[in-house]
Amino acid sequence: MAPPIINAKLIAGVRNNSPYAAWAQQGLSPGEIKGRILSTLAPLYRNPSVLDQIPFEVLAKEAVTIGAVRSVAGSASIFDTILSHYRSSLDRYPDAAMSALHQWDPAIARGGSEFISIFLTEADKAKLPLEEARLDLLRNIGGLLEACVQPQLKSLLHHALIARGESVNAKHLDGMRFGNVVDRLWHTIDCQDLLAPLPWRLRLHTWRNIAQHHSAVVDGERIVCDYREGNAIRQIALDRHEMMEVARQLQTILGVLRSARFIFVTDSAELIRMHAPAGLRRSASRPELEFIEFASLLATQGFSIAGIECSQACSHLSVRDETDQPPRERAVHASQFVVATWQYFPCPAIRVTYLDKKGRAFLDATASGRDCEDIVEERIPFEQLAHRVILSLRTNTDPDLGTTPLDGAKPDAR
Repeated sequence: MAPPIINAKLIAGVRNNSPYAAWAQQGLSPGEIKGRILSTLAPLYRNPSVLDQIPFEVLAKEAVTIGAVRSVAGSASIFDTILSHYRSSLDRYPDAAMSALHQWDPAIARGGSEFISIFLTEADKAKLPLEEARLDLLRNIGGLLEACVQPQLKSLLHHALIARGESVNAKHLDGMRFGNVVDRLWHTIDCQDLLAPLPWRLRLHTWRNIAQHHSAVVDGERIVCDYREGNAIRQIALDRHEMMEVARQLQTILGVLRSARFIFVTDSAELIRMHAPAGLRRSASRPELEFIEFASLLATQGFSIAGIECSQACSHLSVRDETDQPPRERAVHASQFVVATWQYFPCPAIRVTYLDKKGRAFLDATASGRDCEDIVEERIPFEQLAHRVILSLRTNTDPDLGTTPLDGAKPDAR
């Protein structure tokens, strides 16, 4: 696997948008954080036991999104409505529902990749002159709706029509105009707040058209948007903050659509495997998405990423402690991340440096890529890591850290 592009914005995004660092600072243990993650997700599943089969880093990432979107006023109801239509299609016509899932996977995966690109290239709207903020907001809104929301809506419409017993052709849905998709959903599911978010009550394709047609101009301190309603041309005027709120709400809508489908897909994993077409290849996940999972996993253990350096010879991860626990024990805990680091940044040598809460380097843990690979491929048990990793205490005269040896401490192999 090619190593993900290391981007400071992704690292900051995990820290700023997830609660895990704050929970660790409050004294919650990794086990307690895991319990909170599972308590967020389990009530949404018909079969909560499937959570044991999903990699924990995936659950950690998804729990952040699901918790965030369901906390927004009205979003929990939208989420439940979307999930109910997916499940109704499966309950009534399982073969057709499973076929539809596979048919929309590639488009939805492309949408996820587009979202990462939009996020990484997004500018700080508060610092831009209003003309440039207008242009960047229109770019974000148009990209979100066209590339990310639209395939999710088509997938939802496909399943909603299946649930009604209608014969549906994915190719026909794929060729439908965005406005026709929104209109068909409007008359198929009871979810106006999804398709025409408050307080503006403009349908999603109208916002898309405003963005794509660049029919918005700056007038003083407001952005004036022209849009067509039937044969009439109408206007809506928003200030910078209100226009930014439009973009935030549309991102929440994408999160609700994506999260509901994630719950449905993972809850139905066994059926999906049984109905997978012969020769089907799963859409490849963008490396940056996998990196977010990696950063989320570290965050659930009470660590944030302080830096990553990769060369042909070595991948070097620095993690900063978010807790007030004794640095010696936490440093040994952090040493086990050599294996996870190799999985995301494979190299002949792997090094993890532990920094205490004040950012002071305390311990280096080094392992060979071959040993990490053997553990991942289960050629040797994980417990062997304690005998393969080299722990090196940094020289430091700070009395909080001390200078004495580690007294034979081994990495935590739990």
